[in-house]
Amino acid sequence: MLALHVGVLASYAGLALILTLPLALRFTTHVPGDGIDDPALTWNLWWVWDSALHGRDLFHCDYMFHPIRINLAFYTLTVLNGFLSGPLQAIFGLVPASNLILLSSYVLGGYGAFLLTLRLLGPVDRRWAVSAAWFAGLAYAFAAPKLFYAALGQFNIASSQWVPFAVLSLWEAIRGRWRQAGLAGLFLGMQAWAEMTYASFLLVFLGLLVAWRVAETLAGRNTWSAFLRRTLLPVALAGGLFVAIIAPILGSMALDLAVEGDFTVVGGGFADVFSADVAGLIAPTMLHPGLGSLVSEWMEVRHFDKGQHLYYGLSLWVLAAVALAGTRNGRPAFWGTAAVVFLLLAFGPVLQVNGSEFHLPMPFSVLQELPLFKANRYPSRFGVMLGLSLAVLGGMGVAHLMRRLPRRQWWLLGGLTLLFLGENLSAPLPLSDMRVPSLYRLIREEPGDFAVLELPLGWRNGFRVTGAQHVGIMFSQFYQTAHGKRLLGGNTSRNPELKFQYFAEMPVLESLVALQTGRGLPTDAWEHDRALAGRVLAALGVRYVVTHTPPVDGPLRQYVEEVLPTRLVAEQEGMRVYAVQSDSGLGPLDLRVALAEGWGSRRAPAPAVRSRARLLVPGGDVRHLTLEVRGLGTGDAVAVEAGGRLVGECQLTDEWSKCQVSLPPESAPVQQVLLLGARRRDPRSLPAVRAIGNTGVQAPVDLYVRSAGEEFGDFGRVYVGGREASPNGRGYNLVALDAVSGEIISRRSFDTHADPQASSEMSAYLESLPWGTIVAGAVADEASLNLSQEAVGALGRLGLEADLRGCFRCAHAFVGVVGAETGTAEESWGDIGVQEVIVGRGVSEPAVYFELRSLAVDPGGQSSGARRR
Repeated sequence: MLALHVGVLASYAGLALILTLPLALRFTTHVPGDGIDDPALTWNLWWVWDSALHGRDLFHCDYMFHPIRINLAFYTLTVLNGFLSGPLQAIFGLVPASNLILLSSYVLGGYGAFLLTLRLLGPVDRRWAVSAAWFAGLAYAFAAPKLFYAALGQFNIASSQWVPFAVLSLWEAIRGRWRQAGLAGLFLGMQAWAEMTYASFLLVFLGLLVAWRVAETLAGRNTWSAFLRRTLLPVALAGGLFVAIIAPILGSMALDLAVEGDFTVVGGGFADVFSADVAGLIAPTMLHPGLGSLVSEWMEVRHFDKGQHLYYGLSLWVLAAVALAGTRNGRPAFWGTAAVVFLLLAFGPVLQVNGSEFHLPMPFSVLQELPLFKANRYPSRFGVMLGLSLAVLGGMGVAHLMRRLPRRQWWLLGGLTLLFLGENLSAPLPLSDMRVPSLYRLIREEPGDFAVLELPLGWRNGFRVTGAQHVGIMFSQFYQTAHGKRLLGGNTSRNPELKFQYFAEMPVLESLVALQTGRGLPTDAWEHDRALAGRVLAALGVRYVVTHTPPVDGPLRQYVEEVLPTRLVAEQEGMRVYAVQSDSGLGPLDLRVALAEGWGSRRAPAPAVRSRARLLVPGGDVRHLTLEVRGLGTGDAVAVEAGGRLVGECQLTDEWSKCQVSLPPESAPVQQVLLLGARRRDPRSLPAVRAIGNTGVQAPVDLYVRSAGEEFGDFGRVYVGGREASPNGRGYNLVALDAVSGEIISRRSFDTHADPQASSEMSAYLESLPWGTIVAGAVADEASLNLSQEAVGALGRLGLEADLRGCFRCAHAFVGVVGAETGTAEESWGDIGVQEVIVGRGVSEPAVYFELRSLAVDPGGQSSGARRR
């Protein structure tokens, strides 16, 4: 028996090496992929293991998105893969370890499907079970979707090896096998730590199993007491163990979700783009060596995305049909039902056939409303469960044919194997060169803890890229595994908006984003940035700037050499390394660099809108932090925490005053400081000067308006008394308010970019508003393409003077009054950065604790205005 299992594993290992060629020929220097996801997913393995070795927080990472930190619990971190790869990294190196983990996913996935099918077939087709189960493992492990995800470098999605083990354990557990229930919880947890998306799919599968047992009980083949004892209790045990295993992930997620709200999905999450197309069931992927070029041409004609393929070969479907038609026991019926359910889920919210949509209600729409499940924005990924169901049915079909043709079983198995592999072949597998440029040795050998500014510079998640749309930002993250220093840029899956906006709205970095996206900087911006650059880089702890050509050339390279305080120290094959001229980072800090979570507007005076407002200040030896703060009533106070302990408390009045506290030493280049507000106040209840420009009108409520084109945030937000009121659609977003009560009259969005009728509709809407109505508005993404003279004139009657025609993706934020003279409204517009307007306080949440006007870090002196505890 041991020889059998060793032989099965060896056969899958051999196939894995052959079917992923030419990987085996470049095993130590390349990984599969197209350079988009594979560098970051290789980085995952390093981060997990290196963090364990150095005692770093696994999830709260400030080695990318430095210094604001990113919560990697929302990232496809593949933690289990990272821990398993650790010894391999120590022996062979990171790249071979990554490749070994990937190949093991094929071997273990196939072996798990083999064991599952062997268990299902054993009692019925014992004579043919091994051969049929081997084919099922082959079908699960080496189907085109699995090979295709490896070709995309999406090693997390290729990490489906624990799915069949979990399914086998669940299958046994619902029949009252308590030990298997424990294994089910373990494998569910292992799959979650390898790829959380598949764990959610397994919960759907568990629901199907329980429903199937309910149906059996209703049909009289089981009693309700037996159902409770043999099904529900084992399921509860498995579920409890599963929750316990993933509790660290859930706990880390819960902290951010409780404060930031649900940011796991944005809009529809591109579910329509990444849903399986019916035509994708019969068309090979573009990597097929024989038909791939034809498929690529067809995809271009039909606007068919590569992620919409769900091709398992026609032979597997035929074998599944044979199993359903030729086997009389109930098992094929269950697996056929599972295949149908997961196929329907893979089709996403809208059925698509050959690139055309048919608006039929689909079950995926239900999952889009459920926590955890809605975070999956790729419905086609349900194909992993469809693939397992088809593999099991295919194995049953093979067993049935062997039973009918016993003397030709080996010919049959060999022919079906070749046919399946021929249909699903994805060769040659594209590879990415992961050799690290030798110049990074200079950075690695530099002592101390500091940050590196890599250009191209970007921040990427599953919905958005801020900065460079270039694979270089992914390789920069991978190169960190060689130099080990902190990075400003980075890649994640989900994150609160501030994790991008912190960088997109920062002086100097904002200009770098503009230059990288093809926008020119006015002459005065170069001079302005030159005066700020040294202090900004020092506050971020940046000691080196690294550029790669291409794409860093022309004005961007000129900006690095003329504006940033750098000197060239090394150059090789398009890569340049610059040392940053040292700056102490002491003295006044720009609020846009220092303010992290918990603040409204990041311009002075900045309101703290949460009880815990975070500052980022330069680290180093003991220093003094001076805050210029103001309270909002009697009894206000701010406690200051640093280094995990209370370092002082500032008593506040309704006048601006300075408070100084001593900070403990911090070895990191940037120190985290928390300001804890004592009293929460509703901004609507607080008096304020809320003059709307020169209109002569006072707003009865605080208004905070923010606008950004795609490169700098892609939003149009209007906060009324700290509550967002904007529809936040593309184009102009308008919120009309009563000038006396401040109550919202109406809110509308007009897509003056893509809709030719939007300008006339916006003009009619503005004409319908009563004289004296306050209108707050913000442009999201782009509003110029179909903006008409009529619409510009209608906006002018609010007191506005901006005309965005011809200004592509320009931001425009304003608060005006119907009937005001042109030029008297409060407005801001431009083609670079975020434009914002504040009437009253810049509050983005319905709470305010205190206000901060300035802060500075000084080398010494006695604390004053602070009471220590």
